[in-house]
Amino acid sequence: MKTLFLCALLLLGCSGGGAAGDGGAGGAGGAGAAGGGATGGGSGCDPTTRLDVAVSGSRDFDLHTVQLSGRVTLGGATVADGAARGHLELRKPGTKSAAVHVELAASGEATWSVRLYAGLYEIHFVKTTGCDPGALPCGDRIVKAATPFTVSGALDLDVTPDVTISGAVTVDGASMADRSFNRGTISFLSADGGTVASSELGSAGAAHYAVQLPAGTYDVALEGAAGCGATTGPLPCQRSVQRRAQPLTASGSYDLDVKVVTLTGSVRVNGQPLANSSGASRGSVSARDADGRGPSASLGATGPGSFALLLYAGAYDLRVSNTTDCPSGQLPCQGFRARTAMPVNVSGAIDLDLPVVNLSGQVTGNGQPLVASPNNASRGELIFEGDVEGGDPAMRLSASGPASYQLKVYAGTYAVTLDNRTGDCERGPLPCGRRTVRAPAAITASGVLDVDVPVVRVGGVVTVNGAALPDSSSGLRRGLLKLFGPSDTAAWVGPSGPAQFEVMLYPGTYRVEYVGVQNCQGVPCHPHVVQPALVVSTSQSLAVDLPVISVSGAVTVNGGTVEDGASARGELQFVEGDGGTVVAKLSASGPATYQAALFAGAHRVLFANTTDCANDGSLRPLPCTRGVELTQRTLSTSGSLDLDLPVVTLAGTVTMDGAQVPDAQSGSARGELRFRPGGVAAAFSARLTTSGPALYQVKLLRGAYDVDVDSSADCLGPLPCQSVQLLGCQ
Repeated sequence: MKTLFLCALLLLGCSGGGAAGDGGAGGAGGAGAAGGGATGGGSGCDPTTRLDVAVSGSRDFDLHTVQLSGRVTLGGATVADGAARGHLELRKPGTKSAAVHVELAASGEATWSVRLYAGLYEIHFVKTTGCDPGALPCGDRIVKAATPFTVSGALDLDVTPDVTISGAVTVDGASMADRSFNRGTISFLSADGGTVASSELGSAGAAHYAVQLPAGTYDVALEGAAGCGATTGPLPCQRSVQRRAQPLTASGSYDLDVKVVTLTGSVRVNGQPLANSSGASRGSVSARDADGRGPSASLGATGPGSFALLLYAGAYDLRVSNTTDCPSGQLPCQGFRARTAMPVNVSGAIDLDLPVVNLSGQVTGNGQPLVASPNNASRGELIFEGDVEGGDPAMRLSASGPASYQLKVYAGTYAVTLDNRTGDCERGPLPCGRRTVRAPAAITASGVLDVDVPVVRVGGVVTVNGAALPDSSSGLRRGLLKLFGPSDTAAWVGPSGPAQFEVMLYPGTYRVEYVGVQNCQGVPCHPHVVQPALVVSTSQSLAVDLPVISVSGAVTVNGGTVEDGASARGELQFVEGDGGTVVAKLSASGPATYQAALFAGAHRVLFANTTDCANDGSLRPLPCTRGVELTQRTLSTSGSLDLDLPVVTLAGTVTMDGAQVPDAQSGSARGELRFRPGGVAAAFSARLTTSGPALYQVKLLRGAYDVDVDSSADCLGPLPCQSVQLLGCQ
């Protein structure tokens, strides 16, 4: 008998064990039974690196750990005291999350100490606050490249000091004007736009700054602080990158002078001045740079609709929006880009004349006026989706009377969409869902635009295996027919009598599902596709017959009966290809039999047990797992399906560096072993005892496993505060 006990490099020591390798087939199922084991794949994985468990036996694990300690210096010098000195992260190379996190001592020597599982790590120094000159620098940097740590020892780490950059920010060659508030911030940005360092510019006097940052190349940005006005400044009310890809590789001075201009103007509509509003602002004008940032100015409620903007010299899109005086105002309920990439290099004025179109019309269905809503709800929303940036104007249709609308839009190309997702859609005159009812077309002049909506009706009866759907015993509705396509809609099936349904749709192709959501009445309760692609072009009838089968059987263990448990001994899960699942629970005592109503078709059969599991590490009749696949079957007719579980018991001792694991001071488990069927996330877990020898025992299904140890739940415990793989594929 060949044993496949492989040791993870630098991590796992192998010690004596019993039979846990290839061997005789455990517990074959009887006639007609479906035997099984833990199944799983793992593309590109060498299966010999997994633990092959064929029969019950023992398996000991020795955990190889190392103790590392040392001190952190800054450019070879002692680090100044401080509450925010930062921390070290020991990571697996190429990953961003810390395998082990170690805080530096807040005073005295910046010492550190950690126990971790032996292996390959790179060490990062990470700090996010307290970025003052002379202190450890902020950021995330590697202070030790990927290194195999296999023995305990001392490791001092030196953090390279940042460069110190200082200077002054001026405006148009002159000192920045004083204000009663902070005048803004200068920031140094990394290539991905993140802020590496920043400094406020103060409220008065010369706008000096000083920052520390790693030597490198940076974008330099300015941002006006809270309190700046659209015209008062002294910096524009925006974040703006003023210099790109600036090499800052040595400490020194970096002064920044920016040019600031004022842009003024007014807004008109179709050549006419803006009319006064009843009190709300008539909208706003904003300037947006290449990064999409820039200040805005209100157009006010009265007057000529003028605006003024303080800007950095450069190119801007000018946009007008109206969310305050809408829909009664003169501007549409949408944004409009009035200028694109317009150079603004000197102060000046520009007037914006906006092309506004007034539309009105009526919505009909198949050429007929819409009937009133039976629920006195809106019959839908008409939306004009266009190539004009800044939102799509829309208007809700009334509950009764002519379905008319009046709307303002900016001249452009628009498709007309009807969105009907109100509580009225299942019984109202228009289909549920969202549908384009008029193809994109140019709209450049005011006028009448009527919209006719094509609708069809589909109705029928739901049956089960050609017979009537049973009445509900509780009086609840029996299920829901769902259609997904040009319009998404649903129809309830009543509690008794013929299971009739009727829906209103847009013409097109639909996926049809049935789901017994409230009272399943012998029909599986999960969604089932009854028509994957139903073509609907005219009103028609639709017969929906549900192919339901009954499957029953017994669960055995290695060909024998299952012992009684303290509670339900787990469950079988029958999973369809689209994920629909039927659960059949096993009772706590007696024969472990089950019965399940399924939709005919292909199923994956899984076993799960989270109910009859012990927290003290003792074994229960069946393995504890959140779900492991037993077999795959096409089940097309009612019948019997017995399932035999090939259960094996594995037990052993976990040691640390060849010695007994110290007791847990917290009284909790010293960690746990996790046995994962190859390529599957679900695991069988075995807790380690809290004191004395670190023993474990676990019931598994026969198969090959990846093995992990996880001691991250007790970071004050004797084992390293991390989770690591011992055997198997990464």
